[in-house]
Amino acid sequence: MQFDRILDKFSGELPLFPLPKVVLFPGARLPLHVFEPRYQQMISDAEDGEGLIGVVCLRERRNKADVGNSPVYPVACLGQMRNLQRLPDGRFLMQLQGIQRARIREELNVDKPYRVARVDLIPDLVNPLEPEPISHLFHHALDSFNQVLRNLADLPGSLVSIQKDAPCGLLLDVLSYYLPVDSLIKQRLLEESEVHQRARLLSRVLDELAQVVPDDETVRFRIFPKPSWN
Repeated sequence: MQFDRILDKFSGELPLFPLPKVVLFPGARLPLHVFEPRYQQMISDAEDGEGLIGVVCLRERRNKADVGNSPVYPVACLGQMRNLQRLPDGRFLMQLQGIQRARIREELNVDKPYRVARVDLIPDLVNPLEPEPISHLFHHALDSFNQVLRNLADLPGSLVSIQKDAPCGLLLDVLSYYLPVDSLIKQRLLEESEVHQRARLLSRVLDELAQVVPDDETVRFRIFPKPSWN
């Protein structure tokens, strides 16, 4: 795969970019506008290093009085920096290309203004004992996606067409990224490394979504995310 060389050289230490209600998936691209000074430094350091950042979704604090770093979910997505633009005032415009799931093993005590974690890469798993071919499950999910969102989201369909020879797990991730659903559901899809189970979960989500998505343009702006602001 196109990212194998990057992952082969990955050190295992990953700067974290915690974002509220944002879940990045392998195969998807997240537009970002980075203006907070600590994350400006993170981008500069990553540019000089491996060029990788871990997008991780923030959890809600159970106790509002807690101090320290906000809690995050245990599975992040490695993102490779693309189309990086440094603005005159130090801000950055960029895209993060999702390339791989990663489980946070521990956060490191480093002399940085941003968080850094040691992570383990999570490969896609395909159960050889599954009786149903994963390609069948994927095409069922794709058909459901098209039935629910065809008139509102032609971009995901074009992405699937472009990447038609990509592994089914990656294509499932692209569809998951564009779902107009709560980040908790997307996080559950991100945390499912077994591809058959991910396909079944995505199909269930789409079946439920079909019951609530209105047949008009009002959902379009929930499907195509605007640039995230840190």
